[in-house]
Amino acid sequence: MRSFISFFSIAAVALSLYAGDAPRGIFCILVGDYEAPDADAILARPEIDGITFYNSWRTVEPSEGNVRWQAYDTVLAAAEKHGKRAVFSLNTGNWISNWVYDKGVKKISFTSADDYMTGKVTTRAHASPVPWDPVFLDLFSVTVKKFGARYNSRQGLAAVNITGPAPENGIEPCMPLGGRDELLEVNGYTAEKFTGAWKRMIDTFAASFPSHRLVMATHDMFGSKRFAEPSMLIHRYGFSAYPERYGISALFLTHDAWFGPENSTVKIVTSFAGKGHTGMQLIRKYKMKELPASDVAAAMEKGITLCKADWIEVFKDDVNYAPYRDVLTKFHTRLTGGK
Repeated sequence: MRSFISFFSIAAVALSLYAGDAPRGIFCILVGDYEAPDADAILARPEIDGITFYNSWRTVEPSEGNVRWQAYDTVLAAAEKHGKRAVFSLNTGNWISNWVYDKGVKKISFTSADDYMTGKVTTRAHASPVPWDPVFLDLFSVTVKKFGARYNSRQGLAAVNITGPAPENGIEPCMPLGGRDELLEVNGYTAEKFTGAWKRMIDTFAASFPSHRLVMATHDMFGSKRFAEPSMLIHRYGFSAYPERYGISALFLTHDAWFGPENSTVKIVTSFAGKGHTGMQLIRKYKMKELPASDVAAAMEKGITLCKADWIEVFKDDVNYAPYRDVLTKFHTRLTGGK
């Protein structure tokens, strides 16, 4: 009996160390090959604790089997040089090459409008795979396995975003579809199909990155309506299957009044607050509207006090905007304990 208990005690300790520490502090968002070289200079700044790096499947694999990881290599080398860390994301959604569709993957097309990235309302056209299309999931899983084979052994990698079965950015488990409810019906949406696709990708990323923490975003918009249950089911599965490595993120942190404890999407985040690890991302580039530093600070305060954030992600434009630097320094200290 003593040896039996000792075995499981050792195993529990080993498992708790397996994925390393959760990301902590202020992480600068870099996007695509063109921003990857900026990582070195940004990580030299003491108030920046890491990089969250997004790249598209289209860029990484422009043709089947032709994978290009150089941008991820650049970011990770900079993180390890400065003793800091990276969170990686390989995004699908709009950013998929035609070769995927040539394989027979079904496509959803729609438009949406917001002002988050440009400071003025911008309408964009979207074309994304049907999230539960089995050919899409098979093809993307092959690339994810190659992704893990290249980076699972790297200590500078703090976590990897679970991506795949979502329109637009390929990372948030929702289907807003520009508010067009009919597109859900036409494409055969069911909660079972949608959550099943995400559970498959959780398992694929977990198997491909066995030494790292996993991050799953959250959202609740389906057409013009809000349904929390799909995200709740996905997160319950992740925490049950990978309790030592699974955590959540939310890509809509804001100072705006709607972001509060009664908001349906925020409630999903707070229902898991303190369980696993939690990342929050500012919803917009604050600099684009020249919003005051106090608004950035108010958003980050909500991220910490309401959502129990371990790290907060900030777009490069805001990281490089001098009026926000003191706020970044303050919240770097809050999130890291001054380390």
